[in-house]
This record gives sequence, structure tokens and C-alpha cells, in this order.
Amino acid sequence: MALRPADTTPPDTFIVAGPPTDNSGPDVIFGFASNEPVEEYECALDGGPFVGCEAVYELLGLAAGEHILLVRAIDLA
Repeated sequence: MALRPADTTPPDTFIVAGPPTDNSGPDVIFGFASNEPVEEYECALDGGPFVGCEAVYELLGLAAGEHILLVRAIDLA
């Protein structure tokens, strides 16, 4: 039986849904997807640490102004 090579390539992560650009409310929802099966997503808001998050991510009570959300997929390998 031949062994498959280890998966060493991280998955690509895509933000597939988000608030409209003219959103002025404090609550927003994002949706994420990946090009391969993932174990979990991790999110970081405004330079904070990455923490586990769901594929549908809801942020409530954001302060007015611009924010930066980073997301990455963690695959099974």
C-alpha cells in the first residue's frame, strides 16, 4: 500500500459574505469558506490575537469607525 505525501500546504481562506460598505451599525456578520475541508477557522480583529471562530462570524457592539478582520482556516493535516 502506497503512502500519500503529507499535506503541507495551508488551505486558502475566503470571506464570502460581509456587511455592505456603507454599514453604520455596530453589529456585522461575516461568512468564510475554504478550498479544502477545515478543522476550524481562526479570526483576529484589529490586530488582536487569533482565536477560534465559526464559518459564520458575528461581531456585536463594534465601536464606530474602520476595523480590520483577519481570518485563516486550519486544515485537518
